[in-house]
Amino acid sequence: SVERYLNELTVPAKADKWEGPDHAVEVLGLLVDMHHLRVRVTAKKVQALVARIDQFLSSAQVGGLVPRGELASLVGKLQFYAPFVQGVQSYLVDLYKSRDALRAGSHLQPHEAKAWAPHVKVTFSAAAARALTTIRSMLLDRPYRHFYETHSGGCALWGEGEMGSHSFMEEHARTLDGADVEVEGQ
Repeated sequence: SVERYLNELTVPAKADKWEGPDHAVEVLGLLVDMHHLRVRVTAKKVQALVARIDQFLSSAQVGGLVPRGELASLVGKLQFYAPFVQGVQSYLVDLYKSRDALRAGSHLQPHEAKAWAPHVKVTFSAAAARALTTIRSMLLDRPYRHFYETHSGGCALWGEGEMGSHSFMEEHARTLDGADVEVEGQ
């Protein structure tokens, strides 16, 4: 069912949030195509994320201080959509590092509640700026991520690169992360 697939893809969606026919459901800014077994971020959500990235980049200065909460909020949004845009997750690391780069001498630890106060600022690194610019481009490409039904009845997103390809799955009857897949003739 659609709901089972959404849950397997870690999209916390209830039927009252769905838009569209049963074979293509739009939920939380994602278009889940059940006929072709693929998912992507909707054009409307891409526009909103790109606008948010542009707004942040226009107000932030590389090497300067930015409000930690603003950066963390943007990173949180990108983190939710990252699994559905191939390659984005690898760029989040630089954003996490910048989010947790508290000012020297602040005596705060990144995990402390006080470190999330509105006045707390972090250093916005050049690596974080490059990551946002790259993620912005990736979002605009709006590629689909395919998913598949596993042998155990669940589903998962295809991996990246050769080991996430059809040929890898056909040869090994499993995905990169070890999930069994049904292969014709085996």
